[in-house]
Amino acid sequence: MKMSRLLSYGVAAGMGMLVAGAATAEPVYLNKDNITVALGASHAAQVAANPTYGPFVDISITRALANIIDAPSATYEEVHTSGGSGTHIWVSGGPLELDFDFQAEYDLTTLHFWNYLTNQYSVDTIVFTFYDAARNQVGTLTESPRLGRNGASGPIIPEDYALNFPSRVRYVNAVLSGSNGEVDFNNIGFTAQLSPPVNGVPEPATWAMLIAGFGMVGAGMRKRTRTPVTCA
Repeated sequence: MKMSRLLSYGVAAGMGMLVAGAATAEPVYLNKDNITVALGASHAAQVAANPTYGPFVDISITRALANIIDAPSATYEEVHTSGGSGTHIWVSGGPLELDFDFQAEYDLTTLHFWNYLTNQYSVDTIVFTFYDAARNQVGTLTESPRLGRNGASGPIIPEDYALNFPSRVRYVNAVLSGSNGEVDFNNIGFTAQLSPPVNGVPEPATWAMLIAGFGMVGAGMRKRTRTPVTCA
């Protein structure tokens, strides 16, 4: 086999694996396993005044932020509990600002939100602003979330909302507010797909596919240059 043909086969194999991987990319549920969340800048004074609780009523900042992204799946049903070890997030007297970092750029498809059960404390509006890895704004969304479990009692079931805005999102700023000054909910999650590389610069997984293709070239070259051993 000629060297040029061998190289062509190796490159084609690597690119074929690349295309196949992109075509079969599975949706990813974004939660504590792959994203982080922090309080927004508007809470700086509250955190300075109360470093343990900040804007939160009955649980610490650390626990509240963990609660926001700890749902293990997009269909998880969570019992709403309050107090120091509670499962909820509660701010009274104003909005809650959050900053999410997805650690990579994603094409978001669905927002999952676990709202409170009654209008007395539920979140009435969420304003999202989406940014790419360079912190360029790529979209906004204002959502009026439905009540958790449609107002019925029992574990809170997430409501799903389609996201329709430009892709390549890494950072999200979210401002949650209630018309009566109360913000109470259990979780926020996202479903997404990893964004394709920009300007043809592959992600690490893509490099692995290409290297596998070139590995085939090397294996073929070793086999082709092997010389037979003859006995006297």
